[in-house]
Amino acid sequence: MFLLPIFLLYVGCKPRNEVSQEVFAGGTAVVHTGSGDINIGYTKEQFEEKLKRRQQELSVALRDSIEAEFDEQYRIKVEQVEKKLETVELSFNDHIEGLMKRILRLESIEEFVPNELYKSLQQAMASGDADLADELLQKIESIASQYVHVASEVAWQRGEIALDQMRYVDALNHFDRGLDLNPENSNCINGIGQVRHIQRDYNGAVELFRRAIDCGIKVYGENHLFVAIYRNNLAAVWTDLRQYNNALSSHERALNTKLKVLGEEHPSTAISYIGVGSALCDLGEYRTGLGFYEQALVINMKVYGESHPSTTSVMHDLGMIYTELGEYESAVRYHQIALQSDLKTYGPTHVEIARGYNHLGRALKNMGSYRTAINWFEKALSIYINSEGEDDPNVAISRNNLGVAWKNLGQYQKAIGYYRLALSSDLKTYGKDHPIVARRFNNLGLALLEVGDYEEGFSCLESALGSDVKTYGADHPKVALRQHNIAYAWLKAGKYQYAINYLELALSTFESKLGHDHPYTAATRADLVLAREEQARGFVR
Repeated sequence: MFLLPIFLLYVGCKPRNEVSQEVFAGGTAVVHTGSGDINIGYTKEQFEEKLKRRQQELSVALRDSIEAEFDEQYRIKVEQVEKKLETVELSFNDHIEGLMKRILRLESIEEFVPNELYKSLQQAMASGDADLADELLQKIESIASQYVHVASEVAWQRGEIALDQMRYVDALNHFDRGLDLNPENSNCINGIGQVRHIQRDYNGAVELFRRAIDCGIKVYGENHLFVAIYRNNLAAVWTDLRQYNNALSSHERALNTKLKVLGEEHPSTAISYIGVGSALCDLGEYRTGLGFYEQALVINMKVYGESHPSTTSVMHDLGMIYTELGEYESAVRYHQIALQSDLKTYGPTHVEIARGYNHLGRALKNMGSYRTAINWFEKALSIYINSEGEDDPNVAISRNNLGVAWKNLGQYQKAIGYYRLALSSDLKTYGKDHPIVARRFNNLGLALLEVGDYEEGFSCLESALGSDVKTYGADHPKVALRQHNIAYAWLKAGKYQYAINYLELALSTFESKLGHDHPYTAATRADLVLAREEQARGFVR
């Protein structure tokens, strides 16, 4: 069982829309309210087990569904469950923080509710018994319906429960009812935005989160945690829309609020540092983004200690960023430290260990230690297949990684086999115009070129480039990688001017985004010299 830090949320002496928090290492989550302490008894193990049961139920429902409309709804729900399971530590912490916020918000209706009913509701929420909490909230809604602010607050609470349970229609009904009762209930506006985001109505979600921010500022002021939460939710939509500059702006404003309200050493502040760092990395600004992840690591080390999953998660993130920066020894070091702690926490067959094996294998592969990398990738693949099944996206990741390592060892047919399996799986999961699928097309295309299949090879590489230009824009390092790979294909085909054109584009991006000394920049510069020399020799002949 994982122990959360103690979050002390004081109310009573401050206005009810104010929240202050202090954090201490160790202990369990506690909400300090005006009517006494509430201990959170819902564990990470219970949270994860509930997600896995839900995943199984949805998979069966999707398999048995015969109507396309229901198929899409089930797919959305399966996707949401899988996202939470992929980042279960962060998802659980988010869930607990939301639960604590909702318990704290109950104080605004306490005087209108019979004491016994109120206490039962607090305990039901603290123990994670969402069905009982909803039943009790329904009773409160009926007995206090004449008080508009109470009914609006209860409607929001019930909407949050429905949202957690993926009952999206019910959630919208509750949020809409709460908003009808109180048009300035920014939490209800935010809740509707969350549902729209999940349903992939991105433009609608953007407008709703903007509206929630405006309403929240009007009611609570600019520097309030609710406003920061709404900004983070808006940033998540901008990220899904691949508008990374907008995402960065939203994350930065949320971070500024948390620094003012919570201070430098709060875990929620660390999460916002990660948000800013992630947006910068999405923009290709890895060196700048690295600094924000390092700030998050400092906070988590102080709050949780070096062996806590929240700390090791940031270490793995740093390892991946160092890999992107070409500093592979630093990447390996972070992944190894994190893995040592994770093995003690999770045991050798947990999916978190498989994820760490893949991270470590990737860094070792980039160092040229291909056989060692293959060993880690195979361990990861075995865990994922046994735990998640053949169609899990992580199985595709492990197969792709094995394909990369075997290709570097010159085992092209073996690599192509792994690449085809990974691509086939991810096309079903994500569709054609997704950055993950672009990587699969790219890798398959390069391997096909090595065995002389230029027609399919070029087709795959062009698919990868077109997708990434849509995703990242024309001057992103990931796009430059695709351009470099197409140039490589033209070099093999003897079309030197085509290769030169792509290499010049790639080199310009690498120099501006990664610097003159980065391995990608150096390799592209060397290939450009080679292409020009080959072209000159062709002219001479």
